[in-house]
Amino acid sequence: MKEIRGPDAGRRKLAYQQLNGFTKTEEEDGQKAGTQVRIGFLVDEIYRHRLNLCNRVSLDFEDEDLEAIVTAYEQLSRLCAGFMYNQGWYDRNRGL
Repeated sequence: MKEIRGPDAGRRKLAYQQLNGFTKTEEEDGQKAGTQVRIGFLVDEIYRHRLNLCNRVSLDFEDEDLEAIVTAYEQLSRLCAGFMYNQGWYDRNRGL
């Protein structure tokens, strides 16, 4: 009987890095490239709105509370991505 070990943490990390554009693959297919364009757009939107908010209420760009909000969203994104990767791995191994 084949032993099933569970999702590979290294591949999960690589998938997250590729999805967020931190790592490039040799071949970028159209869907992945389109996703990365949309992600880049959203990152730019977050940055622009953060600048607007700082200017409007006279906050430093690196304000402690703003940093905490951005960090929390990044952690949430990483947790959700990890959960989706794991769920996909388990579903695939159950034949779904």
